[in-house]
Amino acid sequence: MEKWETMDQPLHQKALIDVEPNKYTREFIVDLLKYPTLVPYLSLDFSPQVCENFISVLSELTNFYHFHVLTSTPKNNFDVDLLLNFYSADHLKIHIVNYLSSYLYKQRMENHEYFKNIFCSIIEFLKPYSNNFTTQPIIIDLPKLIENFNEKTPEIIYLTKYLHNFYPKLHQEKNFDPNNEKIYKNLVTKLSPQIKDFSPICSFFDISCYQHIFNAAISSPRFLFYTDIKSLIELQDSLIPQLFNTSIFEIGNNIVSHFHLTNSKSLKIIFMLLFRYIYEEVYPIKQFFKVSDNSQNIIQGLSEVNLRKLEIALKYCPPKTRLNRLPREVFRGDPFYGEAIYYLEEMNFMTNPLDIMLCVQRTVKAIEKAASHYSEEKISFSFDDTFSLFIGVTLASDIPEFVDLANFVNEFVIIEEIASELLHARATLVACSTYLSETLLSINGQNE
Repeated sequence: MEKWETMDQPLHQKALIDVEPNKYTREFIVDLLKYPTLVPYLSLDFSPQVCENFISVLSELTNFYHFHVLTSTPKNNFDVDLLLNFYSADHLKIHIVNYLSSYLYKQRMENHEYFKNIFCSIIEFLKPYSNNFTTQPIIIDLPKLIENFNEKTPEIIYLTKYLHNFYPKLHQEKNFDPNNEKIYKNLVTKLSPQIKDFSPICSFFDISCYQHIFNAAISSPRFLFYTDIKSLIELQDSLIPQLFNTSIFEIGNNIVSHFHLTNSKSLKIIFMLLFRYIYEEVYPIKQFFKVSDNSQNIIQGLSEVNLRKLEIALKYCPPKTRLNRLPREVFRGDPFYGEAIYYLEEMNFMTNPLDIMLCVQRTVKAIEKAASHYSEEKISFSFDDTFSLFIGVTLASDIPEFVDLANFVNEFVIIEEIASELLHARATLVACSTYLSETLLSINGQNE
């Protein structure tokens, strides 16, 4: 096999050893040497398989760049440590944390920018080759590039570990006042910019650091409403779902009033934090609050239902998709619909209706984004189109307890005053569960 890919010798020497020094090889090497940072990831191999796979690998690289590199800009999550002022009187330690956190954030940003430029440069460098021919003897070492992108530098690893080991030294319980008004006002101030009518950005993972601070405060026996919260958790088994959620809302309203939280989003933020805390406490006692013992993996039961049965429009699907294909075959390996599947499968790890509906909301947004990409039309999607694609994505997902989760959300409906924006997500999830249940019942009836 004519091959050039090893990097233990100078580039121009290796090319002459392994590959006939033809015009193509010389021009490629001359061009590549202008970009030394790209050398570890590009090489030549004239075997037919490599030539045919060139466009495919380049497409994967481009998708990874757009959907992972550009969307994963580091965040200064340690900014939350400013709130530790209310936990500790040792301001010197607070300043140390703030300085190191800022420095760590700078290092992560520089590392991210470095690899973002490499991805962009490779795409631009290979553009003339992909425009001229669909086959090229060029190897793109995408696995190595992704691995290097995800890898943390030794300095980042050390600083992260140091800060995490330093945190316990900051907390001084004797100085902690769970009824300090500033804790709740600062939480609202920090979270308010992130909360846009429960948009997909406010997922549990985005605010988990703030959630921990809130949990630490309200779980203290000295917290003013501690008895109310504890009583509600203990009585959850005897309360109907609507009354349970209403009680959470009332406690949240009392917290907002007592601590004079005047921000327009205060009630929504406090309710969200309190809702998650209480459901986390109740979850081990009564998982999912199951309303039926007839649980089944409905997705597995409908694994043979194809796109024709779901009435999915092919214009929203990847090229060359046929109606006799199964949703799992079409959507799961697709980079666009794969993102929607990822969001939906996060339901498996949620312990409350709010976060389940946020997963559905993010899934619907990702589905519309994927459909727009393949249809190449700037249109507003009808409910029928979005719903059929949502069913397809659901059948391509791994969610064994899908029906239980849908029932969980349906029974424990969110207070409309707080999260009316999520009612569409709730309706989509419940309608999907009903449709799949009826479809499975119909198929089983035909087989009898």
